[in-house]
Amino acid sequence: MPRLTLAAAIVLMAAGIALTGYGLLTPAKAWLSVRLLDRAWERVLAGEEGVRPWPWMDSEPVARLRFAKAGDDPASARASFVVMRGVSGSILAFAPGWHEGTARPGDDGAVLISAHRDTHFAILKNIARHDRLVLEDRTGKARTYEVRDMVVTGEPVLRLDRGDERQHLLLVTCYPLDAWRPNSPERLVVVAEPI
Repeated sequence: MPRLTLAAAIVLMAAGIALTGYGLLTPAKAWLSVRLLDRAWERVLAGEEGVRPWPWMDSEPVARLRFAKAGDDPASARASFVVMRGVSGSILAFAPGWHEGTARPGDDGAVLISAHRDTHFAILKNIARHDRLVLEDRTGKARTYEVRDMVVTGEPVLRLDRGDERQHLLLVTCYPLDAWRPNSPERLVVVAEPI
């Protein structure tokens, strides 16, 4: 009987160590991905083309998005994210994504950026009208926007008028923000205009 108890204890200890290691893997991957995204953005600002944060990432950085409260200096951002080209699941798992087909960050027109409500755009729970958003393009030029409106729509896909050349920034995520249900049919759209 003691041998069986010892074997069971060893198996349980090994399982505990394995589960603890697995539990630490996700935060470690998140920490590393942020560092690799930041490094890739620095390379883009230095003029490199076709920069990928890691070899198997099928995207490249197109902008940096910073959040500041109304009245704060936009340089003192509460949060800052590298924005990647595209909105596939593998991109949004690591960063906000820019919708190709909308204006490129830095160009005239509507720039549309999406992210998950429980990761990068969890910050939208605390956003308010007149808060500031700073979007830095690939050349290092930053444009400051002010939040003008927040709209909830039942349309899971946002359609933009391609003839609209006004400069504005649209941030889109699933709604409600604190829901646990995946694939929500509603979207929160934060509308910001340049100041």
